Amino acid sequence: MSKNNVDEVSNSLVLANEDRHSLAWQPFKAMLNDESDGYSVQELVYNALNGENNKVAAYKVSLTSEKSQKGYNYNQPIFGKLSANQLVLSGGTVVLNEQFKPFLEVEVAFKVNDTLLPGDDLTTLLSKVDALPAFELPDSRFRDWFRKLSKELFMADDAMANLLVVGKSVATTDLNPLDLADVTMELEHDGNALGQSKSSSVLGNPLNSLKWLVEKLDNSGNCLTKGQFVTTGTSKTVDLAKGSWRANFSKGLGFVTLNVK
Repeated sequence: MSKNNVDEVSNSLVLANEDRHSLAWQPFKAMLNDESDGYSVQELVYNALNGENNKVAAYKVSLTSEKSQKGYNYNQPIFGKLSANQLVLSGGTVVLNEQFKPFLEVEVAFKVNDTLLPGDDLTTLLSKVDALPAFELPDSRFRDWFRKLSKELFMADDAMANLLVVGKSVATTDLNPLDLADVTMELEHDGNALGQSKSSSVLGNPLNSLKWLVEKLDNSGNCLTKGQFVTTGTSKTVDLAKGSWRANFSKGLGFVTLNVK
């Protein structure tokens, strides 16, 4: 690790966030050497932006398909962190010009009811969480970044963690792991259907994404605890635009809505 480079990248990202001016990614392309550098910058930026209120309210998992991993020359997902002020309740409003250039992603999310352990199998993990419908609104402090950043810069920019829109939590008592691999999501914008997507596009099952995160965090001595959210990866990605958004989820998971001004 080059501490000078880690500090320079983190300071630049903090300043970009505060000034709301996006960065060209090219000058930073070779500054971070490995995963340790990337996640070190992520931690520094997250703490700088959140100060004493730096408790992690939610984690996101990104690169949850083979195609997306190949786009960043990586062989596993990447996680990011969100604070409480980055959570939006279903039905809430987001102002588009307060973002950089966000996407909207339709995702199955979980709310943790009991500490998740690396030895938990999918059935045990499911018994410890509620499921819920979610929109993730990823955004980057780098311009023109999509599938161009190094994996280290992707990590550094908090895996594009920006805002998470959470629907109503659903008890998983009547669900089994296979149900979570077979959730159909129907996305609408201003009442117009934008097509269906399937939860199986997320590592075969969103529970696999959750299990990966549990094990990844355990490697650094961290864990998921009661009250935290995890959004598991996108099944469908579109550009965020003004208007009314809604996604309907099968398997009794309900729906999530968002207004964008």
